[in-house]
Amino acid sequence: MRILLTLLSILLFSALNAQDTHVFVRTFQVHLSAMKNGKIYYYNSQNDTTYNFGFAIEINPSSMAGRPLQVEAYAVFARYGGSNEYLASGLISLTKSNFNQFNNESTGLLERTFTLKSNDKEGTLKFKYRYKTDLPGYTDWTPWKYSTQMYEAERYTPPAPAPNITGPSQVCTEEIYTVQYASSVTLENATGIATLSDLGNGQWKVTKTGEPGEVILKATNGSMYYNQTIKVGTPAFSVLGSNIIDTGNWIFDVDNPESIQDVVWSISAPNNTVQLTPFDNNKSVKVTVSNWSYFGNNFFNLHAKITSTCGEIIWSSRSLGKKGDEEYADQ
Repeated sequence: MRILLTLLSILLFSALNAQDTHVFVRTFQVHLSAMKNGKIYYYNSQNDTTYNFGFAIEINPSSMAGRPLQVEAYAVFARYGGSNEYLASGLISLTKSNFNQFNNESTGLLERTFTLKSNDKEGTLKFKYRYKTDLPGYTDWTPWKYSTQMYEAERYTPPAPAPNITGPSQVCTEEIYTVQYASSVTLENATGIATLSDLGNGQWKVTKTGEPGEVILKATNGSMYYNQTIKVGTPAFSVLGSNIIDTGNWIFDVDNPESIQDVVWSISAPNNTVQLTPFDNNKSVKVTVSNWSYFGNNFFNLHAKITSTCGEIIWSSRSLGKKGDEEYADQ
């Protein structure tokens, strides 16, 4: 029973010490200019760093009315890894005359400064105070009490810059790319297509080694990354559109237009009943058929002479025929 009473006494004393019923801290706040994500951020660990903070202390009017009061307080910094702390502000001395707001029950918000010491900034900023009055048991200084508000300090680490890649979207034989702010650079989906070489100073070379294809040059920095899709070599080309046409206008395109430098369109039997009108930088053509009277078999071949962005010449053709002559259109 004696042990139980002792424990209850300790708990009661701790509760009273944590939240005093006569004098208590209403507000302890660090100026927003020193805060990031709820923490005190410092940029240099070597130099002393000084910031502003505000606090407000209140009294219980029912127990403290007409009584004298002396208060001492500090902002203190508790180091990580131990209970030791150092004074982060000068002594704050208050008397009953400072409690002149809100029916003489509060100091209102008062401002002071605190300083984090050089190479001693890992820890938590706290606010502690003590007081004495003429209440029985309080005529001498109380033990130090701490406000419930506290702030961790943390060194500011600027976010990693986003990586960037500069270079062409097409590789014919080899191309050099400039990569910035990257901790790693890789070439993905490149097996049998291309290789990647580090030239130093942010320069990277992509070299065609096999079949045409599409690879991804990826630069990574922390959680951020940048992807650039690169076409390697000259892809196959084909003329897109319907095989079966009649009189009227018909549109035909060449696939992979981003790999085309120029297209020259022609038909196998030039005549006055079929007209070709290229558009979209010659990558598409409008075929206008006025009638079929000129053709004995009612079909013809549409040819595309393609110059790729790598300078290669490639021919692609499509057989076009009138509805009902599908055997020609399928050729």
